[in-house]
Amino acid sequence: MRLVPSTLVLSLALALPAMAETPVTADAAARTSLGLTVYQSDFALVEDVRRVTLNDGATVVHLPDVSEAMIAASAQVLPVGSGSPFTVRSQGLGGAVADTESLLRAYEGREITVLRVLDSGEEVHQRARILRAAPQVIAEIDGKIHVGLPGQPVFDALPPDLPLRSGLSATLDGTKAGAAPLALRYLTRGLSWTADHVLTLAPDRTKADLTTWATLRNGTTQDWRSANLAVVAGDVRLPDGGNGPIPMMTRAMASAPMMEKDASGGVQREATDGVHVYRMAAPITLTAQETRQVRLLGATALPIETVYEDEGNPYAFHDRHAGERRSHPATLLVLRNAADGPLGAPLPAGPIRVYAADSSGHARFVGGAPLPPVPVGEEARVEIGRAFDLTVERTQTAFKRLSEKVVESSHRITVRNGGADPATVRIIETLPGDWEITEASQPHEKKDAARALWPVTVPANGAVDLTFTVRTQF
Repeated sequence: MRLVPSTLVLSLALALPAMAETPVTADAAARTSLGLTVYQSDFALVEDVRRVTLNDGATVVHLPDVSEAMIAASAQVLPVGSGSPFTVRSQGLGGAVADTESLLRAYEGREITVLRVLDSGEEVHQRARILRAAPQVIAEIDGKIHVGLPGQPVFDALPPDLPLRSGLSATLDGTKAGAAPLALRYLTRGLSWTADHVLTLAPDRTKADLTTWATLRNGTTQDWRSANLAVVAGDVRLPDGGNGPIPMMTRAMASAPMMEKDASGGVQREATDGVHVYRMAAPITLTAQETRQVRLLGATALPIETVYEDEGNPYAFHDRHAGERRSHPATLLVLRNAADGPLGAPLPAGPIRVYAADSSGHARFVGGAPLPPVPVGEEARVEIGRAFDLTVERTQTAFKRLSEKVVESSHRITVRNGGADPATVRIIETLPGDWEITEASQPHEKKDAARALWPVTVPANGAVDLTFTVRTQF
């Protein structure tokens, strides 16, 4: 698997210097620990520690089994501890790997074996000297020049500087001979997570049980096995202005003392640098292209309020209108995340899906919506649909232009309830310009500079009329 074109090589010199020593390869089998910090914007920070055998003075280290979506400029090769300090002379991502073309290039001027299988099944082996590998193979066989090979090439050995898998290579100066741990830290695309909330309403709809899952997606071709996993909720920016993690984040988090254990059975949460970090209690394996969910938060008997709201059209007050406009009010669930409540922990942003049991006890999906971040002490209003049994009918009953810039209009709003229980519908009107309600069948609340609110309570199988007159100046 080729990770990136060789033009993406990152180096402190023009190229890796030729060295007498055979490159040291440390693949995933040499890994001693793996840390993944996954962010919500298709980024992750990888901290990969492997045990390598270093030469005395200088070593070329090849590290395969890395993410093919690595952000090359973020890569860092680091010593672990104080026992094996070194400096990185140069490092590169990608480069040639062992395939037919690269092996033929490596054997230019040398002999290989060409294997032919006859129709009878007999195998014939011939020695061929590779004169040129590309763009088309030219070989000398039995004193004759052949363009192309008459069979399958068979190589005597794998060149020591041609790895089987692509990865990151680094030339290290000041190494001491012997086995030592080495850390590779880098950012990668292709790993992301979302918070998925499941809310199950109690029969009386005043309380609900909440479960929050961290849905992890591995869009890379790498298997991340036994990874110490943390997920970050919040907006963190890369130097290029995009969203994503900061390379040094997890080292700072590892030393931070303020960790809280949530009600999810071992997940630790920390607030740091404007984000919230959730660290899983046990290592997790994410295979290539896998989606996996991990329980993040949980709460029972969370207070819930169901609210019905219907908002009018601000253009209804500009001019004369005929006819009626009907709508069904929005159904909203209000979640209050009190510090002393059942949850008492910040809720990350993510979709919320709401379920409730019907009269037979079977679960029914009743709606869903995006949930914004909900800090402790705040509330969230989630619109899950429209109320079937509630109808709002708006009619303009009078219109008068008092002057060039002042108009007066009267309105009747009829709220009908076809359900078996009383319901309160919050009627909200957005009023343009400078406005004054001169007459109304019931008092209003000035919600803000542009909106008036009437809570209208309607009995079961009943209807209520709200009337008002508003004077507006433009």
